[in-house]
Amino acid sequence: MIFGAGANVTSDTAYGLTFGNTTMSAAAGIDVANNGTGIGTVTIGALAGAFGFTKSGAGLLVMNTAGTRSGNRTDINGGTLSLGNLNALGTAAASAYLSGATLRPAVDAGGT
Repeated sequence: MIFGAGANVTSDTAYGLTFGNTTMSAAAGIDVANNGTGIGTVTIGALAGAFGFTKSGAGLLVMNTAGTRSGNRTDINGGTLSLGNLNALGTAAASAYLSGATLRPAVDAGGT
């Protein structure tokens, strides 16, 4: 999947949406709604590109695969962001800001 300029993904299906590897060619929004039958879910594979994105809505955004996205910020404005990999948002330069949201981070079992 490729996000383009002004592209937005909206999920209000009872079954959720799943995307494979995703390349961002411009800043984008991901709105994961509470669909009335439960919490909506969007799952994204490895995220690439150099653009920020905003997750909104009461639903769950799942990112389990290490991404190569670099720079720019991620705004999580509601619902839950679940990271199954320490690099799911991309490189260390990719920051995340939460506002009224829950973060389920990946855990580094190797620890130091």
